[in-house]
Amino acid sequence: MTTSHEASQERRGPPLKEIDAAKVLSNWYGQDSIACHKLRIYQDGTAESEFIVGQNLCGPDSRPPMFDRLRLRNGVFTTRTSPEDAKEHFIEPVGIQVIPGHNMTGLVAEAFTQEFYQSREQKGTLYVVGFDFMRFKDFVIPGQELSFVGSTTKTDKEIVGPMTMQGQSRPFTRNFRCEEGEMLDEDVQKKVLDQHWIFEVNAQGLGVMSLQQAPKDVVPVLMESGSSSFAKVPILAGDIATSRFTLKAVDEKQVLGNAMTFVKDQQVAEQKDILLQLVPIQTLKDAVEAAKQKM
Repeated sequence: MTTSHEASQERRGPPLKEIDAAKVLSNWYGQDSIACHKLRIYQDGTAESEFIVGQNLCGPDSRPPMFDRLRLRNGVFTTRTSPEDAKEHFIEPVGIQVIPGHNMTGLVAEAFTQEFYQSREQKGTLYVVGFDFMRFKDFVIPGQELSFVGSTTKTDKEIVGPMTMQGQSRPFTRNFRCEEGEMLDEDVQKKVLDQHWIFEVNAQGLGVMSLQQAPKDVVPVLMESGSSSFAKVPILAGDIATSRFTLKAVDEKQVLGNAMTFVKDQQVAEQKDILLQLVPIQTLKDAVEAAKQKM
């Protein structure tokens, strides 16, 4: 991940359009669920988002409770979701709550951390460094019990493997890989943005971009991400995360694109084939009600 962010900005010139992304996203999300503040669209069809990392999304206080409920027994990870896991996703007037996909990515990272350190002393911080894909086939809602299994391989510094929901035959992530980095001191830990928020930074930026061509009363829903890589670099409160997007396909029902994310001109992530569906609010409500009936 060596792309120069500043050089690419110079080549593209001034933006064709600048959007107050936070204002757009506030139609659905509260402050504690917004991860994109500005979006700039360029003449060549690319776009760039900007997110000023707030302390409200950093450190232990922002940790979804389902992470702490996660337990590993007999090779199976189980947890139960709660309304706090869907905090401000969506706001009350929308009338539904859904566990965001990025929290599911963080849950897998938590599972890998538990397994990696279950029989060894923790000497560093475990970072997600990549995966082949993450898929979010079904909506996850508060009060739902989740159970998933994996077949992982561990070395002194790394853990890698797939994860599959119980009752399903296909993994929802493959070659999910974490590596141990340096231990962060306690003061820094209080300011760190969990890596799963990079997912949401890119989903929201790409979503706001896609809404320029979309019908009214639809919301972008993250369905999957293809091959992705992440740097072992902590993102802290006050940092500005900037993502550059390239659209691969877009229509009134979905958008597919790639993203590269930078902090202080250092590339911290690359995600390929991010797929969002543009779902009518009523369709989303119906899907959530159907999920409740299965609980």
